[in-house]
Amino acid sequence: MNSPCDDCRRDCEVPCWKVDHGLLVEVVHARWRHLCGDEWRCTNCGNVIHTEGSWERPEQKYCDDCGAKMDGGTP
Repeated sequence: MNSPCDDCRRDCEVPCWKVDHGLLVEVVHARWRHLCGDEWRCTNCGNVIHTEGSWERPEQKYCDDCGAKMDGGTP
């Protein structure tokens, strides 16, 4: 059974710290916030993406700029 990690207090399948080629790498959690029309902003870095005319939430799982995992971080 999963338990909350010490950094973000979320119940994660994979902990917020993972091993990547022998280095510890922080996994940043964020989400896409709707701006207007087809524009969405990363809540971590502010990167704006477009969903090509669709107002549907982006299917992109990670931010292209900061690498944040789009799974519901701070609004």
